[in-house]
Amino acid sequence: MPAATFTLLCDKMSQDKGDQSRKVLGELCAPEKSPTVTLTITAMTPPQDAPATGKDKGTQTTELTGTLDLAGRKIPIKATTKLRHHNGKGDEKNAALFLDGRFTLTAADLGLKSLPATAPIHIRFGLTAYPPTAAQTTKTEK
Repeated sequence: MPAATFTLLCDKMSQDKGDQSRKVLGELCAPEKSPTVTLTITAMTPPQDAPATGKDKGTQTTELTGTLDLAGRKIPIKATTKLRHHNGKGDEKNAALFLDGRFTLTAADLGLKSLPATAPIHIRFGLTAYPPTAAQTTKTEK
């Protein structure tokens, strides 16, 4: 059975697209502070093959469970996630796993006062994972 446990630490924030009137990061993170967001994943459902058509061809879907730590709040999350394997060919010689996850919280979950409590806040995260190199494997085995 597949398992996933990892922590994604974000110490830079960007909210550069979308409806500019809905920017909420300023309310959560004072500009003079160095904001940090930590997403800790503790569980994963078994991956399921996505439909074999369109841009989802060759991907799998799974649900990740974990905690979002933002501005002193620890919020439980469940993220719908797409996994795409890359076997390393052409210019990209390294095998990789691409992960694209999304979940929705409410303004109340985040303690936002400038929006209605039930206003949805859509959150997306992504990462690229590479297998360890031979040198890294040897180092960790010692």
